[in-house]
Amino acid sequence: MTALLVSTVRRHTSATDPSGYLYVVDLDRKRAVQRSRIIEPPYHEFDTNLRGGMRGCKGIAIREDQVVISNYSVIFRYDPEWNLLGTFAHPSCAGIHDIMFQGETLWVTSARTDILMQFSFSGELLQHYYLREPSLALEDLRWKPTLLLQPDQILMGSINFLDPRTYDFGEYDRE
Repeated sequence: MTALLVSTVRRHTSATDPSGYLYVVDLDRKRAVQRSRIIEPPYHEFDTNLRGGMRGCKGIAIREDQVVISNYSVIFRYDPEWNLLGTFAHPSCAGIHDIMFQGETLWVTSARTDILMQFSFSGELLQHYYLREPSLALEDLRWKPTLLLQPDQILMGSINFLDPRTYDFGEYDRE
């Protein structure tokens, strides 16, 4: 069977309804053979963005021995039989969009904070790149964003971006 994992986001849902599903699609038979409700992120009931925001499954990475998926702020690691191997979150990592394996680590994009983060499988933050810091890439893009976080704030997770009540959303959603 040639299979795909397909994630969905359900917009305009109440906090008690599922905000997305993960499907296993059999390409040979052109059928969805499994559907699982995504695990909602902490604090999703405080999300005021009805079009997406904290809803749905956000990132998927697959290798022979593991499947990794995420919601808005939590990474879930599974073996190929969908046994849970572990979960982790970091206060500076929210608005997850992409995940990638590199050896025995995971790279995760945090769109809420404009940070690319590398984690061990246990959730230890190994390194990060704050994409608002001056760089040649930003010069090429002609983007001069305001620095909103200091390195120690990122490492210590001193602002909890998992909870939308703990920061001024507008301040971190501009530029």
